[in-house]
Amino acid sequence: MKIVRNFDLVKLVLTILPSFLILSAFAASFLLVFFVDSQFFQVFFSFLVIILFFVIAGISIKVINDQKYILDLLTDGMEHLKSESYDFTLPATKKGKQNELISIFNEMAQKMEINLSQMNLDAETLSVVLDNMDDSVMVVNSSNEIDLMNNSALSLFNFTGQSFKRRRLSDVVRYHQILQLVNSSRESNETLNLEIELFDLSKTFFVSSTPLNFQNEKSILLNFHDLSDLYQLDNTRREFVSNVSHELRSPITSISVMLETLESGGINDESVRDKYLERISGEVTRMTLLINDLLELSRIESGVDQIEMDHLNLVSIIEESINMAKNRFYGDHPEIRNLADSEIVVNGTKDHIIQIFVNLIENAIKYTDKDGEISVSTEIDGQFVKIDIRDSGQGIDDEHISHLFERFYKADKSRSDSGTGLGLAIVKHLTQTQGGSVSVTSQIGEGSVFSFTLQLAQ
Repeated sequence: MKIVRNFDLVKLVLTILPSFLILSAFAASFLLVFFVDSQFFQVFFSFLVIILFFVIAGISIKVINDQKYILDLLTDGMEHLKSESYDFTLPATKKGKQNELISIFNEMAQKMEINLSQMNLDAETLSVVLDNMDDSVMVVNSSNEIDLMNNSALSLFNFTGQSFKRRRLSDVVRYHQILQLVNSSRESNETLNLEIELFDLSKTFFVSSTPLNFQNEKSILLNFHDLSDLYQLDNTRREFVSNVSHELRSPITSISVMLETLESGGINDESVRDKYLERISGEVTRMTLLINDLLELSRIESGVDQIEMDHLNLVSIIEESINMAKNRFYGDHPEIRNLADSEIVVNGTKDHIIQIFVNLIENAIKYTDKDGEISVSTEIDGQFVKIDIRDSGQGIDDEHISHLFERFYKADKSRSDSGTGLGLAIVKHLTQTQGGSVSVTSQIGEGSVFSFTLQLAQ
């Protein structure tokens, strides 16, 4: 305001000054003509007055032009500021005070530009932070209308762009507990929390309501933190403990019953003793396999092992895996054919890849008759090789396909005492550590195809 007042004063002075100088010159001429008797002096002084008039007029015009130039510059600068355009600089002049004024103006515009740039940067940073938050965030004004939503909230409540603007909260969130939470938080001016299940979204949220008091506007910051994954993890943990307990309970119960029989006198009967000791040994072996698989799965998932990738000939890996799988089965087993391309070289960890093959081949042997057939074939797919382990077994119902790689899942309940139910879960995690994926297709009566991918050596 002070700068504007100074401009008005300068304009007033510049308007009055020329008239004042002209009037002064004519007044001097009038006095000289009428009060000086000598004609020579009258002519001389008149000539001087005329010269003085033109000199004063020239000086006035120059002063006026200089001041007008400065005023035009400052006016142009003000127009830039008014239009929020700060990336400009007024040109300097040779005049000291004028140049000082322009320098002050340029410095002010530069500081305004810096402050505005910082404000824009802060706003953009806040916007990026909000839009990349997993939590859903919205701001509700004192009229309970929505002023802001981040990307997560837009997705959660099915909005696009700015279509949420001025929508009432009660039209978007139809849960009276949340509406009551907002009102209570606004009245108490305190942050309040609520855990609630949104049934229409099939999710559980921790909702936080925080007052935002600025410019007499009692807005509310609503934060929706999704607890669904946490609850799912807790359910998985409970299921895991339940499954482990179930898998261990059966052999422990069986061993306990057989020991009681032996203690009750059965140990004196050689046939009974040998039979029960053999069964106890089998149950102990089963528990040992279960514990080993659990430890192996835990070790893989924890990532404690260092993954060292090497160039490996795939055919030799398959041959070694087939031999290892055969050695674990007594008696007859179906024919296993290695149809892989002998020139394929993969990039991976040898022990992990062998374990994948052994688990899948063992699984195929278990569910294929001895007169059936198992084959291992390969197919190049871009930078990966797809390996198919195909069997002519009984096949798997569609209802089991999506659960096969879950822990402790057994599609054939009649063989619940066979295996630990962790083999395919281990295969899935090991394949992921090698940068690949695993899948299965099956048809009842025609067999199954377990497929996984490995990276080709570059």
